[in-house]
Amino acid sequence: MTVKFRLYRGLEIYPLVFPRRPTISGRGHDYEEGFDAAVRIQEPTVERVPSRSRVFRLVTQSAYRSAGDARRACTTYAEQMIDNCPPDEAFFEWDTGEPVSIETERDALGSPAPTKRPIFADFTR
Repeated sequence: MTVKFRLYRGLEIYPLVFPRRPTISGRGHDYEEGFDAAVRIQEPTVERVPSRSRVFRLVTQSAYRSAGDARRACTTYAEQMIDNCPPDEAFFEWDTGEPVSIETERDALGSPAPTKRPIFADFTR
């Protein structure tokens, strides 16, 4: 499997898409309930130099209907995170522990997303 990423403002964006219902041992994948998503934002990899990265989960009230919708939401969300980083701070040093008001514009069904609900969970802490 080829790992695809998008380069945006010098950072690599990796969409992480997974089925909402975990696969049960001995059974096939169940995509009926849709997909959840997270995104990894990483510095470009250079030989023998460790790169920093952060993973954020997109928190939605309902699942994305397709993996493609989830991937597009990941890319859009990561671009918004990068764009909203304060200009005087580096992205990987930015403290996102405070409330952030970045929101998805639409949920998986195409309805407007609820307002004032953060859509990420920072798994680096």
